[in-house]
Amino acid sequence: MPLVMKTHFPGIVCLLLLTICMGLGKVKMAAQDCLPEGIIFDSQAGIDAFANDHPGCTTILGDVIIQESTPGNIKNLNGLSVLTAFGDYLEIHDNEALTDLTGLGNIETIAGGLNIFGNPGLEKLTGLEKLNFIGGSLRIALNHQLRSIEALNELQTVVEDLTVSDNLLLSSLFGLHKVDTIGGYLLILTSGELTNLRGLDALRGIGKGLLIESNEKLIDLRGLDKVTSIGGNCIIVNNQSLRSLDGLNAVTAIDGKLQVALNPFLEDLVALKKLKSIRGLLQIYANVGLKSLSGLENIDAAGIEDLAILASDILTVCHVQSICDYLGLSANQASISMNGNGCNVRSQILERCQRRGTGGRPAPPKDPVFFPNPTSGLVTIDAETLADAATYEVADALGRILLEGALEGKQFDLSELAAGIYFVKIKTEELELLRKIVKVN
Repeated sequence: MPLVMKTHFPGIVCLLLLTICMGLGKVKMAAQDCLPEGIIFDSQAGIDAFANDHPGCTTILGDVIIQESTPGNIKNLNGLSVLTAFGDYLEIHDNEALTDLTGLGNIETIAGGLNIFGNPGLEKLTGLEKLNFIGGSLRIALNHQLRSIEALNELQTVVEDLTVSDNLLLSSLFGLHKVDTIGGYLLILTSGELTNLRGLDALRGIGKGLLIESNEKLIDLRGLDKVTSIGGNCIIVNNQSLRSLDGLNAVTAIDGKLQVALNPFLEDLVALKKLKSIRGLLQIYANVGLKSLSGLENIDAAGIEDLAILASDILTVCHVQSICDYLGLSANQASISMNGNGCNVRSQILERCQRRGTGGRPAPPKDPVFFPNPTSGLVTIDAETLADAATYEVADALGRILLEGALEGKQFDLSELAAGIYFVKIKTEELELLRKIVKVN
């Protein structure tokens, strides 16, 4: 027996080692990347054959386009169920028979953008339930049967733009309720069934700008209630049912122009009472139901670079503090005409400003605002009570301090840091502030 054991034991060991090695090989194959050059899926057969053609691949590194070459050929994405991530952009467009995205149910991250457009039969986004991160832009557009985006309910981060456009039957943005920052633009365009923006309730910052345009049934902007800063232009135009700007009540800073135009049923601007600063043109144009500019009084006139108050037939109250301050300097340009009595020309507004006086009770100190947030580099702190001798620390999510120093001019610069989420602590003898800042490229 011992002799037999000596004869066969090495063979058994080798067999075991071979089995283990094969097993490890399978594990490795089960989590590998492929196709750095990307791929175009233009047929159902190509989708169905993916797992066999690329065994073990769970992440496609290059751009992926799903666009049928023969109308009605692609009916499902089940053949892609082995994938857990896309290493670059994913585009799904012009697929007539595709009704949902089942087959993408294991996708958690898309390193580039996600573009879903022009799929005439797409009704819902089922299949994206695990998606939590998009490293580029998210665009959902021209899907005329799309009724729900609730499958996006795990999505937290959109590094660049978020666009919802021309989805004629989409009546709700529920599904985006965990997205707290958008690094680029937020664009809501020609969404005929939306009555408000509920579903964006966690959103706190818009990195580059806000455009709300041509949404026929939109009544107000509720859903943006936590947004405190807009890092570029704020444009709200041609929304035929818009009654108020409720939803923008927390916005204190717009790092660009403010344009409110062609909203015939807009009744007031009082939701903007917390707005302290803009940078650029202030345009109120062709809002024929607007009676007063109350709500704009707290804007610092120094940030207004041009002023246009035009074609608002029953607008009679324009002598709010910010407008009085701006028009009080004769060098400041303004276009004012075709409004109601008291707002029809510059001299009328100035006369009323003088009649009411430009004084008043001083405003209470405002809460510190860090803007823009998200930012590509420089961040300014809008805080009246912040002492000159303040210091700052910038830490990552693990608490590691990456930057620190004296705060100069109420500004600090994150340009040298990679895109991501950071925590900034501002300290003086009297106070300590902590804010989350999103850095984008």
